[in-house]
Amino acid sequence: MPKKLLHLFILACFSVMVNGANAATYTFDSGTSGFTTFGNASPYSGSVQLTAPEPGQVGSIFLNKTLNSSRFTASFDFRNTEPLYSVYGGDGITFAWVTTQGIGGGGGELGFTGLDGYMVEFDTYWNAGYDPPDTLYGPYGDDTDHIAVATSVASPLAYSNTPEMEESGWHHVDIAFNNGQIQVQMDGVEYINHVIAGYSGSEAYFGFTGSTGASSSRQLVDNFEINAVPLPATFPLLGAGLLALVGLRKKFKK
Repeated sequence: MPKKLLHLFILACFSVMVNGANAATYTFDSGTSGFTTFGNASPYSGSVQLTAPEPGQVGSIFLNKTLNSSRFTASFDFRNTEPLYSVYGGDGITFAWVTTQGIGGGGGELGFTGLDGYMVEFDTYWNAGYDPPDTLYGPYGDDTDHIAVATSVASPLAYSNTPEMEESGWHHVDIAFNNGQIQVQMDGVEYINHVIAGYSGSEAYFGFTGSTGASSSRQLVDNFEINAVPLPATFPLLGAGLLALVGLRKKFKK
């Protein structure tokens, strides 16, 4: 009997480890239930609009529950469309995980500056003092768009120039994160593969931010999928259970 219980318990714990991830998909077809929106963010035609195509917009949306930020995968679609009166749209969006829900600064700050956490930015407008110098006249032309990983918009930990992200339809993003190792793909192309030095995961709110400045875009996100693995809670449970069963086995031997 004790051996059978031990086998069943180990099998159950293995099942929790494999299937116990906090996985969810949000299509926003029925609104933003389960999230909190800030600023100008709002539902829009089955997606979430972070900013309207107007100057001076700032918006964000975050899950109402926290998830473990040590190990996760995420995917989503985004689209930036420019208004007719803007030569260059702006300013971009971020995928972010933060300690507190909220909204940051506008313009080149992408709705993130002022929040405590990390973000992957999809920047569509060059701002002096915020963006890397070589993205002003980059390989894809003037005001080259870029993807970056950062805790501050002005100090990217890693970045990569990209083709034009505005007025080019929907883009699909895949992110894989494992204790500081981050990989970012857009439309099947890897742009970021970086290790964040000294990273320490914790419970965090996941979501998106975006902003416009003098130039503007309608900035949309949709089909958000997040899969966070709660491993830190699983192993102590397994250890405690094994100890209990060892004691139970000794009792049966008496």
